Amino acid sequence: DYRSLLMRIEARIDQAHPSKAHNRIALTDLLDLALP
Repeated sequence: DYRSLLMRIEARIDQAHPSKAHNRIALTDLLDLALP
Protein backbone atom coordinates (compact mmCIF):
# COMPACT_ATOMS: atom_id res chain seq x y z
CA ASP A 1 0.00 0.00 0.00
CA TYR A 2 1.55 3.28 -1.07
CA ARG A 3 0.04 5.09 1.92
CA SER A 4 2.15 3.11 4.38
CA LEU A 5 5.22 3.98 2.33
CA LEU A 6 4.12 7.62 2.27
CA MET A 7 3.82 7.63 6.06
CA ARG A 8 7.40 6.38 6.36
CA ILE A 9 8.60 9.05 3.92
CA GLU A 10 6.73 11.74 5.86
CA ALA A 11 8.23 10.58 9.16
CA ARG A 12 11.72 10.67 7.69
CA ILE A 13 11.21 14.18 6.30
CA ASP A 14 9.90 15.33 9.69
CA GLN A 15 12.96 13.89 11.44
CA ALA A 16 15.45 15.39 9.01
CA HIS A 17 13.79 18.77 8.42
CA PRO A 18 11.18 19.66 11.06
CA SER A 19 10.74 23.09 9.44
CA LYS A 20 9.73 21.60 6.09
CA ALA A 21 6.27 20.34 6.98
CA HIS A 22 4.88 22.26 4.00
CA ASN A 23 7.07 20.16 1.70
CA ARG A 24 5.66 17.01 3.29
CA ILE A 25 2.12 18.25 2.70
CA ALA A 26 2.97 19.07 -0.91
CA LEU A 27 4.40 15.58 -1.36
CA THR A 28 1.20 14.05 0.00
CA ASP A 29 -0.92 16.14 -2.36
CA LEU A 30 1.28 15.25 -5.32
CA LEU A 31 1.05 11.52 -4.64
CA ASP A 32 -2.71 11.73 -4.12
CA LEU A 33 -2.98 13.30 -7.58
CA ALA A 34 -0.55 10.91 -9.22
CA LEU A 35 -1.96 7.67 -7.85
CA PRO A 36 -5.54 6.47 -8.20
